[in-house]
Amino acid sequence: MRLADVVLLARDVHALYSQKNHGSGNVELPIRLLNDGLVSIIGERTGLLIESRCLPWNGHMMRAALRRYKDTALILYSSDLNVCWSRFCICKEVYHLLSDEKTFSSDPVTLINGLLNQIPEIKVDEDVEAEWMAVLGAMELLVPHSVDSYLYNLEASGENHYEIALKFRVPEKIISLRLSPSIRKLLDDLHNGMH
Repeated sequence: MRLADVVLLARDVHALYSQKNHGSGNVELPIRLLNDGLVSIIGERTGLLIESRCLPWNGHMMRAALRRYKDTALILYSSDLNVCWSRFCICKEVYHLLSDEKTFSSDPVTLINGLLNQIPEIKVDEDVEAEWMAVLGAMELLVPHSVDSYLYNLEASGENHYEIALKFRVPEKIISLRLSPSIRKLLDDLHNGMH
């Protein structure tokens, strides 16, 4: 998947989010995940029942995992995560569903075993590119292009990345990434090229 596709998918979801929650006006922050939020919209778009479950596992090695079987998806995330990281990890896993609707478990025994033991399966051949695109997709969903001027004004007015992150309810590292000169230019160029 190309980065332009990531941005287009996020833009489509935000158009639906805005219609559902604000008519077509301004987006209020933080972006909601549940209760007519992004998870609900992506569930409707993909035809999946999406659930999330917080589990007591050490989140240092793996923060979240996605399990999908037929028309159900379960997002598992570590209870070690704070609210901002939990929101981001849930959104990243949901983005996987949005970006690759055909990927799901064809091995129900492994799936059920992982669910019963509450331990996510770690695949040796994990696709790093898909993970990176999901990170960028989640960032674009939670800090959408439509709020760029607000985001840039917050930084210009002297607010630090932590203070900005609190407004968006995302990890400070995500705001730092979003406001980094290379990502900012990349996303600005992509958005300007799509008009």
